Amino acid sequence: DLAKAVVAGIITSALGFAWQQSTSIIARESSIPAPVKGGDKTWKSYNLSGPLFFGSTSQFSRIFNVKSDPSNVVIDFTNSRVLDHSALEAI
Repeated sequence: DLAKAVVAGIITSALGFAWQQSTSIIARESSIPAPVKGGDKTWKSYNLSGPLFFGSTSQFSRIFNVKSDPSNVVIDFTNSRVLDHSALEAI
């Protein structure tokens, strides 16, 4: 049936799109001077690019290295969008 083929094509296309978008989140790391006196002299900044949603939360969590990051970290979402509740939980 043509209808079954169309539905199968739409589902396949949607899954392919979700997979492609889930691997497109990237982060640029940089060190920035501390905006306040005292404590750490430098902070670490992550500038994110790409959508953050249920499909990219595992990729998002692999970006950070908690053991080697300083105690103060800035996450810049200027070039990224948070699309769903799963993304909020990942943050």
